[in-house]
Amino acid sequence: MSVSLLLKYPLSFDNLPILSLSLVNKNPPFLASISYLAWSTSFLFFSQLSKLRDIHLPRHSTCPWHLVVSTYPNIDVFVHFTHLHLTSSNPSSVKMATLPTEMKALRYEKPEDFSIVTVPLPEMRDNDVLVQVKACGVCGTDLHIHEGEFIAKFPLIPGHETVGVVAAVGKNVNGFAIGDRVAADNSELCNECFYCRRGQPLLCENFNAHGVTMNGGFAEYCAYPAAKVFKIHNLSWVDATLLEPASCACHGLEKIRPKLGSHVLMFGAGPTGLMLAQLLRQNGGCKVTVAAPGGLKMELAKSLEAADQYIELSRSNPDEQFAQLKKENPYGFDIVVEATGSVRILEDSINYVRRGGTLVVYGVYANADRVSWPPSKIFGDEITILGSFSETYMFPATIDYLDSGKVKTKGIVNKTFKLEQFGEALESIKNKSAIKAAIVFDDEEPEATPEEVEVAESTKAEAGDEPEAVKPETVEAEKPEEEKIEKPEVEEKAEEKTEASEKPEVEEKKPEEEEKKPETSS
Repeated sequence: MSVSLLLKYPLSFDNLPILSLSLVNKNPPFLASISYLAWSTSFLFFSQLSKLRDIHLPRHSTCPWHLVVSTYPNIDVFVHFTHLHLTSSNPSSVKMATLPTEMKALRYEKPEDFSIVTVPLPEMRDNDVLVQVKACGVCGTDLHIHEGEFIAKFPLIPGHETVGVVAAVGKNVNGFAIGDRVAADNSELCNECFYCRRGQPLLCENFNAHGVTMNGGFAEYCAYPAAKVFKIHNLSWVDATLLEPASCACHGLEKIRPKLGSHVLMFGAGPTGLMLAQLLRQNGGCKVTVAAPGGLKMELAKSLEAADQYIELSRSNPDEQFAQLKKENPYGFDIVVEATGSVRILEDSINYVRRGGTLVVYGVYANADRVSWPPSKIFGDEITILGSFSETYMFPATIDYLDSGKVKTKGIVNKTFKLEQFGEALESIKNKSAIKAAIVFDDEEPEATPEEVEVAESTKAEAGDEPEAVKPETVEAEKPEEEKIEKPEVEEKAEEKTEASEKPEVEEKKPEEEEKKPETSS
């Protein structure tokens, strides 16, 4: 709420427990001061003031206040309240900072047709927080939206891994201040459908997601429900974009519930897989083994200390290495996580599961994919087959893990782009020169650290079929017809589990899929 106390200077009041208000006039001398007077003796004065300037003061308050009077010609009265809650009679959302009326955004009119546009700021609901976007992650879901192979609503501003600072709050919002560093959970659930009412919000039948069915974070501002906005402290903007995929890993950990001393085998070294491996290692996993093709991702796994053992698989013929793995682990593993999205590897994964163990289906597969497992093995060995593909309500725990550094993220996002370079960002995901990419809105684009450069350089020769970590051919955002992206091979794709895929019907890894996810895959 903005008011003018008797004359020229507007004061901005916000609903904080402690208010410290000052005038633009630079440190005028105060000629009189009345401090900590009884509230009851002065209520009449402020009631009259409230009539003049539409300030509402709580009659029940017994909090102290401070009044200062100045005879400066341009200031008649300066009032300093402490522990006083002031509210506006305006029912609309309270703007908490000086904001523009328009913003720059990347918008799709239809698949493969995007451009940089100027649009009005998002409309805020009473329970919303307006976030000024500092960075937003780019992943496989954005590729599928681009190609029209994901359930998205157009026109659309995509971007579902958003972080930034609080720019404004709705009138019903408490607990946030201008400038707070925050991350946004992209989902909006109905809380009314069959599954929501059963306490299974992940399966919400009316699921919406910012960046998929609602406008998202590839814009200068985005509005989210306050319940879906969380404060962060130590993470860089780029690393903070990993909170959304990391929350999916936390959900996976919660579903697996590893027993103390578990031996774990993970196939794949994609971003969420490596974060899940770290979580398993810290929460019951006595020995964690990561098996994946050699190259940039495997080197990243080692730099993150994601596992106790690393098995670099041949891309052309890994059968001999698989046989050796079984020979060295005759009893198998308590937990086997398939995180590649490869049906062939998934089908073979059950042969590594120890009797009484758990097979976690963590990759993303096409609806047409099928596996063949002997029912007698599942029955006789009492094997649990578990699906995990997204998350709800995991952001607080995820922030604790990443903000504290207990789950390492350095180097996972190895390419950053400006909004105008969105085409290049998509290309880097498609050709796998980016392990993970992000759009940044700061004045300066973050540069790779020496350690990241060293890792990239040392693995170029080892990458084999892995695309070299070089700048991809530029794809201009202004020319959407140049954005046609080839569909990745099944065994090459890196899993990008996002909350944008919470809807079971949606598959984000396989561009060719358009049907509902089969029950057999989860």
